Amino acid sequence: MKSDLTTETQRHRGQLGLQCPPAIQPSIKINNRKGTKVAKKIAEIIVFLFLRLSLRSLRLCGSNSFIRFFATRCCIPSTPLCSLCLCGYLFFFSALAKGQTQTVTVSAAISLKDAMNAEVKEYQKHGGDTIRLNFGASGDLANQIIAGAPVDLFISAGSEQIAQLSRANRIDRNASVLACNELVLVVPADVSDGPTSWQDLIHYKRIAIGDPKSVPAGKYATEVFAHMKLSEQLSGKIIYGSNVRQVLAYVERGEVDAGVVYSTDARQAGSHVHVAAVAPDGSHEPIQYPAVIVRDGNKPAAEKFLGFLFTPTGQEILLHYGFLKGSR
Repeated sequence: MKSDLTTETQRHRGQLGLQCPPAIQPSIKINNRKGTKVAKKIAEIIVFLFLRLSLRSLRLCGSNSFIRFFATRCCIPSTPLCSLCLCGYLFFFSALAKGQTQTVTVSAAISLKDAMNAEVKEYQKHGGDTIRLNFGASGDLANQIIAGAPVDLFISAGSEQIAQLSRANRIDRNASVLACNELVLVVPADVSDGPTSWQDLIHYKRIAIGDPKSVPAGKYATEVFAHMKLSEQLSGKIIYGSNVRQVLAYVERGEVDAGVVYSTDARQAGSHVHVAAVAPDGSHEPIQYPAVIVRDGNKPAAEKFLGFLFTPTGQEILLHYGFLKGSR
C-alpha cells in the first residue's frame, strides 16, 4: 500500500511539473538568460572587430570602385549572423582584389605625353597595374585635383602647382623630382628669315608662349624675357596657348613667327620646327617635374608605379625622350 502511494505521488508531481523545487526553477532561468546575453554580446564584439579588419584591408587593397565605396560607406550590421556573413564576403573579395590588377590614374604635364606613354607600355609589359593617363596644363590639372578629381599620382612641370596642392591639403608627402628640362625658342622649319636669337624677337609680331597663369613653360618664358629686358618691347606681341603643345602646334603650322617651348617638345616635333636659341643658364627658375601621391587615392599602387619611373629602366625612357635626370 505504501509503495502504491509513493508511485501515485511521483506520478502526480510529474503531471504538475514539480521535478525541481519551485523556488529554484526561476533563478535557473534567469541565469540562463544572463549567460545568453553575455555570450551574444561577446560574439557581437568579436564579429565587429573582424568586420573592421575586413574593411581596413579593403581600403588598403581596393582598386575595385564598388569595393572601395562599400568599404567606406557601409554600416555595421546589428545582428551577429549578418555580421559574420558579411565578414566572410568582405574577406573573400579583399583577397580577390589583392590578386587583381589595379588601376592608377595619373595626371601629368602634357610635355610628358610621349615619354609617359612609353613608360606605361614598358611597365605593363612586366605585369604592372593598369595606368590611366590624363594630360594637360599643370595648373589646370592641379585645379582639377583640388576640385576632387579622382587622381592617384600627379606629375607637374613646375613646383608652384605642388605648393598649391599642399596648401589645399591634397598631397600626402614631399614631391620627388622625376626629370628636368630646358627652354628653347623655336621657329617654323620652312621659314628662312625667322628670329635667330631671343633679342631678335623685338623685330617680329607674333610670339607664342603658354599662359603663365596655368602653363609653367609660359611662366618660364616670361622670366627669360624679363632677364633679357625684353618684356616691355614684347608686351603687345604675345599670343598665349592653353598648354605647351598648343604653342608648338602654332609654330608648326606657321601661325606665329616663333614660340617658346621645352626642348623635349621641339624634339618631338622633329623636322617641323627649328630651334633658334636655348634659354641661358640663370635666366629662369630650374625646370623640374615634381611627382606627388594624391591624398585619398590608391596610394600603394601609385607608389609602385612612381617607383618604377625612378628605376634605371624608367629613367632611361625619359632620357631617350630628351629629359634630363631628376632626383628622388
